[in-house]
Amino acid sequence: DNLPSSDPEEEEQIRLLSSQLAELVQRMKKKRDPTVKKKPAKARVIVIRNGTAEGLANRQYNLLATITLIRDGSKNILVDTGLATDINGRTELIRSLELLGVPAPAVDIVVSTHGHPDHTGNNQEFPDAIHYHGWYVHERTVFNLSNLFDSDREQLTPSVSLIRTPGHTSEDIAVLVRDAVDEYGSSLGNVAVSGDVFVRREDVENDREWVPLSADVKAQSLARRTLLCKSDLIVPGY
Repeated sequence: DNLPSSDPEEEEQIRLLSSQLAELVQRMKKKRDPTVKKKPAKARVIVIRNGTAEGLANRQYNLLATITLIRDGSKNILVDTGLATDINGRTELIRSLELLGVPAPAVDIVVSTHGHPDHTGNNQEFPDAIHYHGWYVHERTVFNLSNLFDSDREQLTPSVSLIRTPGHTSEDIAVLVRDAVDEYGSSLGNVAVSGDVFVRREDVENDREWVPLSADVKAQSLARRTLLCKSDLIVPGY
């Protein structure tokens, strides 16, 4: 008997369909396989408010500190909280967090980069959080010394840590975020939320932006070099 001749184009289509089917089966197996672990999502760094530092007459300043939210896994970390007497700022902070799906009770950790009032003024809005303030860590009225008392680092989450960066004050701390992304998932690299160790972008090349506000210029210079070496992006105090 004469067998029908094969169509090369038809055979190629069959091979392609077979390959696609095999790939689909493998993907379905991976979804069902409990031993296949997904890569953890990267920590997100979201600037809630960009700070401002404006010099006024008679050696006065108008100061509104930067406020930053870091989301690493299930943990929400708020870095600095603004000025208590900035009523509109407090309202905007709470509203901005809610728009991101983080109402005040969902903030797990509050980090105060230092004790100045424009950075700590709304800490009381987050009574359910664990608060890191200089060398101290406290939850409601219970205080303890953090690892920063006798170490240079405190690990908060797999991607987020605190380091000591004295100079602007004696108890400055900065937040380091490893391999972070922004709100939309774009890569930021390693991020440092510096508080007033870096006052604003301009002070990288202009000492007059930060030296007059420094309690210890030598220590702050060292802290600045440390953050520059450890990060690809710095979120300054203002």
